[in-house]
Amino acid sequence: MKNLHQISTIQVDVLKEIANIGAAHSATAFSKMVNKRVNINIPNVKLSSFNELLNTVGADKVVASISVRMKGEVNGSVFLILPLMQAESFASVLTGVHCLNLLEENKELVNSALLEMGNILLGSYVSSLADFVHLNVYPSVPELVVDMFGAIISEGLLETSRLGDQVIAIESAIFEEEDPLETIINGQFFLFIDPDSFSSFFQRLGV
Repeated sequence: MKNLHQISTIQVDVLKEIANIGAAHSATAFSKMVNKRVNINIPNVKLSSFNELLNTVGADKVVASISVRMKGEVNGSVFLILPLMQAESFASVLTGVHCLNLLEENKELVNSALLEMGNILLGSYVSSLADFVHLNVYPSVPELVVDMFGAIISEGLLETSRLGDQVIAIESAIFEEEDPLETIINGQFFLFIDPDSFSSFFQRLGV
């Protein structure tokens, strides 16, 4: 089993490449959902510790989290973390209804839209990862949680592993191809791979 400090530079580079591919596939899926040509920019991909994650986003910041559990020959989780306003903006784009609010009377409509996003975007992410490593991996039904970031990530790490603190953090922005300055979603993907899955995962990749 490996911990965060035992993963080699080559292995980190491979994880970054997988993260890039997964996010790119998610952007393609998003483009089909909103019927617009969109691109994804990945300004930062890094291997982070739990404390670094808290410092990056803010433990007390309330966010919308959409997550799926990866199951099969590699186990882990993928999270998409969005600021509340970004999550509500996406729901408005998808439903065509303006001024949606996650915390008020129309939150069920927002929840439904965000779960549909999770089903497509995160499902696409996991599928592209599985294709890349040639392993049988499939996503669970997506889960939506609105809570403080620290509480969400703590729960994610508990589900992923009680033995380690290892996560790929991908800060990303999805934007319209015609206007790169018009950001549709500015959020973060977090890829957790169970420590027990690292060996088979890297063996399959030859690293």
